[in-house]
Amino acid sequence: MDERKQSAVSGFTLVELLVVFAISAVALSLVGPMFQDQLEKSKASQEWSVFCLFTKNLRLESFFSGSHITLVLEGNKSVLTDGNGNTHTELYKYLDFGNQRLVFNPSGYPDVMFVNAHVRNTEKTLSLVERNEVVSELK
Repeated sequence: MDERKQSAVSGFTLVELLVVFAISAVALSLVGPMFQDQLEKSKASQEWSVFCLFTKNLRLESFFSGSHITLVLEGNKSVLTDGNGNTHTELYKYLDFGNQRLVFNPSGYPDVMFVNAHVRNTEKTLSLVERNEVVSELK
């Protein structure tokens, strides 16, 4: 008898590969939108956090500069005017403020206590005063 060595062919058939690709495509189509939505929520949250930090730091800037600082919020835009009349405009992708105006006096106190915004259709409120501050000092 002639003994021949048969080489074992290892690998996947075309049908097996197509089944795996089909299952992967279905899984990605289900997970993809959830991932995209979570990514958008994360970006919106980051934008709100940056705005909160920026706005609270305006108190320090007005105090140390000894001048009024005005922040006008219109829709998704903020316009900052410092004591020298210099302006800076910032556009936001996820924030909508409506129409609001804040003025920080040279002592660092704002003329309003809160800033309201819609962050991806969720209402958020930023308190501009610390809990232990006396409200009568704001005027």
